[in-house]
Amino acid sequence: MAIRDAGQANGPGWRLRIVPNKFPALARNAQPASPENGARRAGAGAHEVVIETAEHDVTWSRLPIPRLAQVLEAVRSRMAALAREPGIEYVFFFKNHGEAAGATLSHPHSQLLALPMVPALVASELEGAERYYARAGRCYFCELAEREVARGERSVLEVGSMVVFAPHAARAPFEVWILPKRHQARLADAAEAEIEALAGAIRTTLGRLDQALGETAYNLFLHETPARSGPLAHYHWHFELIPRVTRLAGFEWGTRMFINPIAPEEAARRLRESGAD
Repeated sequence: MAIRDAGQANGPGWRLRIVPNKFPALARNAQPASPENGARRAGAGAHEVVIETAEHDVTWSRLPIPRLAQVLEAVRSRMAALAREPGIEYVFFFKNHGEAAGATLSHPHSQLLALPMVPALVASELEGAERYYARAGRCYFCELAEREVARGERSVLEVGSMVVFAPHAARAPFEVWILPKRHQARLADAAEAEIEALAGAIRTTLGRLDQALGETAYNLFLHETPARSGPLAHYHWHFELIPRVTRLAGFEWGTRMFINPIAPEEAARRLRESGAD
């Protein structure tokens, strides 16, 4: 995929491109896994790189909102296309910014992985959300957004239809979540104005993080419904943003429990007061 004013598909003058990863984690022609281990599966799928701009040193915290909205529009277009491919159960979008976050290239980019299974963490979220819906009769994420805005102590900002807050069980200092107020199961359900609001929320949040911490490495990723799911009343797409301020060590890896030295309420307060809009 390419966005350009004019010219040939693979020629100069592009503003955004999405290309196959040169070193893919998954491949369309993957060979079946050997049968000796039932946990193994063929690495069938797709791995694509979103080259977000032709400019080498423009971070998302400085990218103009219309251009960031264009990136998000391109991402959801490719996600929808990949989700229609045979054998794809989940399409995962993520961005690693900075070496500490796992980025091996400095040029602004993010990635798409089309997976042959639903990741265990997403499956767990889906199950928990479904149980909550059966008990309470409404989407947990809709209620969460309303509650955080109403209480205010963990709320960071609102941009149009988007809410940004520090989750109550934040895994890392200054972790924030971004989600729409209106119930939507996947990013493809968002209206054009909501994508622009999402771009504004992400850019403003990253600007405030830069102000509070200095430019820091981070991981940003999207959770939404699986590729084969229809509309779900109990699940709500959301972005999770985790600055790499601390390192995971033996305790975290061995228990999947996280030590966070900064309370989410304090992190949210500092981000509200940073004023880097």
